[in-house]
Amino acid sequence: MLWLELIRLRTIQDQTERIVSEVEDHLEFIKGEADLIGAKLYRAIKPAGDLSLALLWKCSLMEQRGSLAAQRLILVLREFGLVDHTVWAENDRIGFADFSLLKADLQLKTR
Repeated sequence: MLWLELIRLRTIQDQTERIVSEVEDHLEFIKGEADLIGAKLYRAIKPAGDLSLALLWKCSLMEQRGSLAAQRLILVLREFGLVDHTVWAENDRIGFADFSLLKADLQLKTR
């Protein structure tokens, strides 16, 4: 089963570089987790400064409250602003994206 965690941070633009550094450190620490397929950080066009991190997992058991990795990162991100965390389960009946291509692309970029 594929499942996705989205961690959204609402903050001010001046802190973005420091936050990105914190996220990079955290991702370096968790990238070896067996069920983690990939991670990607996005920035909002408006309001500037808002960030979202997507963690894509593949495992037989979905964590309804999210992964331990996400919970740890949320503790750090709360120092910078408001954090929203949601967990999404894949609907395998609807959609057309080939996530195997996404997985290959993410693995190349994180090495």
